[in-house]
Amino acid sequence: MLPVKVLFDGKFVKAGVEVDVISGEFSMTKGMELPTYKTDEHGIAKVKLERGGVQSLGADHVVSPSMDPQLADVDNYASSLSFVLPTKWSPGSEAAMTNTVEETAVASWLEGS
Repeated sequence: MLPVKVLFDGKFVKAGVEVDVISGEFSMTKGMELPTYKTDEHGIAKVKLERGGVQSLGADHVVSPSMDPQLADVDNYASSLSFVLPTKWSPGSEAAMTNTVEETAVASWLEGS
């Protein structure tokens, strides 16, 4: 499992924020759902990457009340991250790549502005 830290305004998001994962060659069929992992109390979701190739992670974060309550009840922030793993990569080798991925993008993935 690859730990993914999700932040908003420089702070951990609350527990339960969902991180969706598309791993490698992927095709949606009717009724199929994306694998989803939830953040813990430290804003970390441990995601499973099924195969090598393009990896896409996505997360939504809702802030209530809205910064402008006259326009909306809540503000919804969305973020995505994509990266490529070698096609010969296999599940279980996340430990070897954790530091590299965290240093390049994942550690501060969902930063609000």
